[in-house]
Amino acid sequence: MRPGLDFLIEAKELRRSYGSLRAVDGVNLQVAPGEIYGLVGADGAGKTTCMRLLCGAILPDRDTGGMKATIRIAGYDLASQTEQARAHIGYLPQDVHETASGALLQAVLNAVPGRAELERALHLLERSLTAQSDTAQ
Repeated sequence: MRPGLDFLIEAKELRRSYGSLRAVDGVNLQVAPGEIYGLVGADGAGKTTCMRLLCGAILPDRDTGGMKATIRIAGYDLASQTEQARAHIGYLPQDVHETASGALLQAVLNAVPGRAELERALHLLERSLTAQSDTAQ
């Protein structure tokens, strides 16, 4: 991460359509160092599409109505500085632990400031997966 950055992830005006279906419509987000951030919503709400946009697996829709999508990871523009940005991304797709009640977003940037924060995030993830498993039975 570049020194002096306020956000590890910064996204503006994310949009992605599949035919006539608008999966993501104008999403803006900022995630600061040390924050734990989750996307929560019903099936089909656009969580996975957002994650795929943020890691560069798919591209946002082209400029629509003068609003161009931008994604910065650790200060690097994902569109023009792809390799530098991707060096700061770790992504575990949701199908690893998918449940019928919804999906838990999992994204860890390797710029997590300390081990304690990472251990807390993993603990919360484990508790959530256990609770979802118990509820499904």
